[in-house]
Formats: sequence, structure tokens, C-alpha cells
Amino acid sequence: MSIAKDKEKEKQIANYMEKLGISKEEATQLYYDDMDDYIGEDGEEMTRKAKKDCKNFVEGDVRKRAKTTRERKVNPDKVLLMDAIKRGLFEMDVDILDGNEQSFEINYKGNYYTIKLIFNRNKNKKKA
Repeated sequence: MSIAKDKEKEKQIANYMEKLGISKEEATQLYYDDMDDYIGEDGEEMTRKAKKDCKNFVEGDVRKRAKTTRERKVNPDKVLLMDAIKRGLFEMDVDILDGNEQSFEINYKGNYYTIKLIFNRNKNKKKA
């Protein structure tokens, strides 16, 4: 230990003895209990070296891409199916309110419903 640390240690032990009214042995034990997490000069040196060698990851300048507008592809099979569903509902005297090629809203006996047709891509399903 360095001389400055020895002086600081003795000063702290004397402070414990004076304030708490305890013996030098008890004050020394209390000092070491308080300094239990102290890793020593070698540990401090190793910590400094590790922090120096460690890379500092800081978020860099991120260039934002310009948003591109994507043209939505219309599935012709879906349009045919939706038209067939609409014709069937029309024959049942159901009010078709609003819609597009993938979903529409209807009014049936005072209740409002949304019918949406979703195309499921091929998933590895086992055939029954």
C-alpha cells in the first residue's frame, strides 16, 4: 500500500475509535469490513487496462432511407372469390356497404359485419 493510503487508513481507524468509543482492534476490524470490496492496487491497474482496451460502442450516424411507395398487387383470384361472395349475399338481400378487393362490410338484420378474405401462403401442412 502507498503511504497516502496508510495515512488515510490510520485516520479512518482513529475516527472510528473516537466516534464509536471502541478499541483499536475493533476499529481496525470495522475498517477492513468497510473496505471489503477493495480489490487492491493490482486489481485497480487491471481494471484501468481493461477499460482502456474495451471498445466503446456508440450509435453512429444512421442515414435514413427515402421511403419508396410500393404498388399494391391485386390478386385476381381473390377478386373473383369476393365477387362470388358478394353475389351470394346480394341474393340473400344483405346490404353491402363498403369494401375493396380484400374486404367489405355488410349490414344483416341491423347488425354490421366485416368480411375479409385472406390469402394464406403455402405452409408445410400435412394433408389429411
